[in-house]
Amino acid sequence: MKKVFVCAVIALAALWCGIGASAAESTAQFSATGPLKVATGEGFDVVISCITTDTPTAGVLFTLEIPENYVLQDVKPGEGIERSEFSYSSSGSELILMYLDDQGGEGGLQGGEELAVITLAAREADEGAPLVCMEVDASAVTVGGDVISQAGTLEVAKVSVEGSAVSLPEAPPSAMEEGEQKDDLLQGATGSSEVATVEEALKGETPAASSQQSEPNEEKAEIITDANGNRVQVITDGTSQEVNDITEQVLGGKPATAPQNAEEMKPQAKIPWGYVAVAGVVTACVGAGVFVWRKKRR
Repeated sequence: MKKVFVCAVIALAALWCGIGASAAESTAQFSATGPLKVATGEGFDVVISCITTDTPTAGVLFTLEIPENYVLQDVKPGEGIERSEFSYSSSGSELILMYLDDQGGEGGLQGGEELAVITLAAREADEGAPLVCMEVDASAVTVGGDVISQAGTLEVAKVSVEGSAVSLPEAPPSAMEEGEQKDDLLQGATGSSEVATVEEALKGETPAASSQQSEPNEEKAEIITDANGNRVQVITDGTSQEVNDITEQVLGGKPATAPQNAEEMKPQAKIPWGYVAVAGVVTACVGAGVFVWRKKRR
């Protein structure tokens, strides 16, 4: 009985692990490696590569911090990465790297492929990571064409810097942008735009498409002078106050009715014929009475 119970527990645990594995999201692991030892003041390359991914990464954005001891000298796409697929933006202390597959996921990053090459230089002797990863935003495209998010990680290898302290100028802000969509996404990463994530970029949900709002209709005021010389202002829908005088167009056309002067426009008084008739009858009666009275006196 005890053996049956133990077997049941093991089977249930295996089933649970299987369900958890199937429900887990896609993953992508990246690394940033450079030489083991470098000298102060000399430039050295740190290569960011894809270590492994269960689904080729169609897009990824790295937010990196550059420690004070290091100065950024150059950024370029890795081997096999087209310039149209690669963008970056640097403020000196922060570096944003982005990759978007031109083939919509069919040519995404796989294990062993390079993404970017970053050239740095150190001011003083030190031992530590020349880059600090703040955030990784990665997405992939499934065989069915669905865009899914990936749990991305970036491991930065340590570098040993030797030599005397040197003076290095601060790196000026720089950028390399390919295409409006990538430009918007880079701006969104630095907080100057309302974009988005790599997943939204792959779906085509760019700020230009998702945040556009229809422009309100412009309000127009048309001034019309009628046949009697009266100026009439007609307001159409909208919000602006643009005025368009179309008097000449109206005057140039055939009037619907003939002009009327002010006298003709006045209402004419109606004659109270009922009162006239009554007055006539009264007058006749009075006249007849006077005639009879004068006749009797004679």
